[in-house]
Amino acid sequence: GYMQSNRIKELRHLKKLSQQQVADYVGISRVAVAKWESGDTTNLKPPNLFKLAQLFSVAAEEIVFGGNHVATHPGEP
Repeated sequence: GYMQSNRIKELRHLKKLSQQQVADYVGISRVAVAKWESGDTTNLKPPNLFKLAQLFSVAAEEIVFGGNHVATHPGEP
């Protein structure tokens, strides 16, 4: 997923976080974050995706599909 990897980098920059900070929050290695950002998201498991979404304050769908699915009201569809 080209879109997915771009979103991860974009959202990380928006939050002014380093790859290491993202990695620490999710509980993975910095190398894994770098891989995701380079487009290799094969090892991006759903639990980690949801942690990324929490960290970036967005809906998981936004990371996967891009677009503007900002979770302003968690619980709304």
